[in-house]
Amino acid sequence: MAKFSIACSFLGLSLLSAFLPSLAVLAPEILASEEVFTKRNADGGHTCLLQQASTPLGRKSSAEKSSALSSSSPGALKSQEAALLKVPVLPEKGRCRTTLYFVGTEAFDDEPRSRRAVHQTASSSSSQVALLEDHPNSRPGGNAEELPLLPFYLWHAFVPNENAGIEESQLMKRMGIVAPLFALALGGVMLIFKYKMVGLFMIFFGAQTIMTLYIKNVLSACIVSQELGLSGFPAPFLVTGLQQIVSFCLLGSLMQASKCTSSAYQPRSLDSVSQMAAVACLALSFVGNIGLNNLSVSLLDISVNVAIRSTTPLWALMIDCAIVKSESHSLPEAAMVLLGTICSACVVFAKSQHTMQLGGADFSAVGVCVCLLSVMSSAMELVMIKQFATSLNFKLNSVDAVLYVAIPATIMLAPLVFFLPHNVPWHGHGIMTDWEVFQIVLKWNPMLLGLALFSGVLAAAYNCLLYSLVQSFSPYMAAISSNFNKVAFVAFSVMLGLELSG
Repeated sequence: MAKFSIACSFLGLSLLSAFLPSLAVLAPEILASEEVFTKRNADGGHTCLLQQASTPLGRKSSAEKSSALSSSSPGALKSQEAALLKVPVLPEKGRCRTTLYFVGTEAFDDEPRSRRAVHQTASSSSSQVALLEDHPNSRPGGNAEELPLLPFYLWHAFVPNENAGIEESQLMKRMGIVAPLFALALGGVMLIFKYKMVGLFMIFFGAQTIMTLYIKNVLSACIVSQELGLSGFPAPFLVTGLQQIVSFCLLGSLMQASKCTSSAYQPRSLDSVSQMAAVACLALSFVGNIGLNNLSVSLLDISVNVAIRSTTPLWALMIDCAIVKSESHSLPEAAMVLLGTICSACVVFAKSQHTMQLGGADFSAVGVCVCLLSVMSSAMELVMIKQFATSLNFKLNSVDAVLYVAIPATIMLAPLVFFLPHNVPWHGHGIMTDWEVFQIVLKWNPMLLGLALFSGVLAAAYNCLLYSLVQSFSPYMAAISSNFNKVAFVAFSVMLGLELSG
């Protein structure tokens, strides 16, 4: 019974931990909303109704739009009962004021869908409906109380409008999200029942898939400004640094909280310069791995990025044999790894030819080089993590390693954030530093900063899982497991429509 209870608890935590990443996967659909309006209720609440008028509203003036909204037939409104969301009105100095943002599923015309909303202010004597031309997140200085209500986005992302129907693509998105969640839950159950290898591999699969989906959408899909046509958060080094800061604060807080229990946790101390130097080298490898990979994801299609990173076993094998002098690998193993690397190179070549034949953007040779550097750093990081658990004169477990790497990694990333310019996928902006990108995001849509900070929670869990896997088995096995995850993720990226559009 105890094991069953723990398994149920783990399932609940797995679903909760992946709920917001799932929202980010659907962010382009969620944030592309149509016209909505609010209606004053007799019971003092607001009802948000999905506007499905056949008359295009995108080209009308504010007065004409308000008139069209108010003249909608009662029958049309009644048919939207399945899409109603009722929100209590919060009193403010004798007045009732609220701002509601609801997400639709269809566009009014062929123009790009824009996020628009209706703001209703009500007092004891009058009620006025005023159409906002732009969403507060699409203009600087938006009122904080007019930011989108996250629960509404969560609700509408997973409970679609029944009258509008569910497209096949929406169903496939939900299926793609369920798979990593199921892997997390089943892996936890396997660990509880002493199937360590299978459990760790399944948890690693679920965690890596969710993490990649989340990072891809934070960097490439979320809307910064509809008015300026900006989307994404193309600041890979800044995002990685934020993840490390959040990881350090989270793990440090949990360790301090554990002192209030009977199972207080004390991380292993670093007592010599050589130990600190070893941790600094691990941090350098980590920065090269994660930071450069985040940069390559913003420059390449996911399938190309995955194909290049699938060569990690070869690099890990070479480093393990050349530097660590490991003799546990056989010739057939090396031959199979080499064959896999050749296949990965064929995938990259085929993708580049296909991109050029379609007349799309030039294939990014810079992105390929950056991705290769991240692969080398990843292999070095895996080998060093294994050495921390076996061969060095001091032992660091996975949690201690993540904790100690966070600060030096953040320090190493700081110069890159401020002084390393790189191409950003924003029309008319060209080359920018991460700090310049951050200032634009903070000005136009600070909500994206919260999404980047939340990725730090996922990063802490993912890195602890990865380091545990490496120390429990080997760098080679961890890289093979990661490759399996990448093969599965290629299918997810196609199914969820995450490939760049040329």
